[in-house]
Amino acid sequence: MLTFLFLPFHGIGHFNGLFGVARALQKTHRVVFAAHGYFRQHVESKRFEFRTLASYPFGLGLEGWIHETKKSGYPLLRNIIDRWTDRVYHERMAELAKLVGELKPLHVLVDVQQATDVVVLKAIDPKLRVSVVSIPPPYLLIPGLPPVNSTSIPGDSDEAYRKSLHDINAKVGRQKKKYFGMDDRTMVDRRLRKNGMMHLKEVYPSLITFAVKDVDQYILTYKEFDFHHPYFDKFHYVGPHFDDERPVGKIMSKEKKLIYCSFGTVPSERNIPGFLSMLKEAIAGLDYELIVGSKSNWVDQTEVLSRAYIFITHGGINSVHDAIRFRVPMIVYPIDPNYDQNGNSSRVVYRKLGLRGDLDNETAEGIRRKLADVAELGKNFEALNTSRYTIDIFIKMLL
Repeated sequence: MLTFLFLPFHGIGHFNGLFGVARALQKTHRVVFAAHGYFRQHVESKRFEFRTLASYPFGLGLEGWIHETKKSGYPLLRNIIDRWTDRVYHERMAELAKLVGELKPLHVLVDVQQATDVVVLKAIDPKLRVSVVSIPPPYLLIPGLPPVNSTSIPGDSDEAYRKSLHDINAKVGRQKKKYFGMDDRTMVDRRLRKNGMMHLKEVYPSLITFAVKDVDQYILTYKEFDFHHPYFDKFHYVGPHFDDERPVGKIMSKEKKLIYCSFGTVPSERNIPGFLSMLKEAIAGLDYELIVGSKSNWVDQTEVLSRAYIFITHGGINSVHDAIRFRVPMIVYPIDPNYDQNGNSSRVVYRKLGLRGDLDNETAEGIRRKLADVAELGKNFEALNTSRYTIDIFIKMLL
């Protein structure tokens, strides 16, 4: 049986967003996930094969974290040595070469946030079929296009674009000073030159360390949801695919109008308990039922959303996809400004699928107004035409 190998990034959401396509492939192929051992239980609970990796993607600034985890002596010195000797790259190369030699995969799917694995895999076997998968919209920084980590929408000034470039350059400058010139991006460029692979480097900068080109890239969101740019026409927008067989459509509660609130699986230092208290104050005496999902209070999100009236969310892309699937209008309170939550909230607002709030400056009265206003937006989901994104089309692309 031919094998598909998935290399997801370090985060539960990155795995969850791939389980749908992996399940479809599993009907006719062997499917293997490979990552840090922390994710073994989660993956195997979904009945997928898992391989533990002891190495890490290179060029992502993980050297310091690795030595902190190992409680190494002189961690800064070791970090600098690792960067200049390419230790993380060589360890990754050795482990992935062994894994690829054993599995002989038909196709390797690499998470966009660890796209440097493409460099490693192509060095192992230039003929190996390797593609990149991204669950959120692209991280590229293109003039005139709002960055995916910003609250800007099309037509706004390029201030957010310029700020993102400034932040990247400032980080590069700090790292060059700290690591004697060997920042993350320089480390990746050096390896590309050594491997003769500069053609793999994107022409546009990216919010993440390395963006790859000249390989197939599958974007697991709806093209109609994203902001359009002609440069994105080279990407394959294949839509999200879900690992269950629930019917698409909303089953409304017959009793009170259900509000579902969840801020995802990643721990946050934001004052979410304070917001939840304010939310309960806002709906007191109104015809609403509230269900709150969290890491300590797990709920079946798809089951709850299938009968929800309004979804209050942090704007993680998997949660947004679930809301679109069940046509539940959203109030988005982004809690992480670094990646895609701000940009997802901008797309929700721009497509009139919901509203955005500020978690730190919200009031009970503000929540009440948003609850009243957002319900009117439920009719706008039909414009996305999600039915054309079938799993069969995606599978044919991968074979």
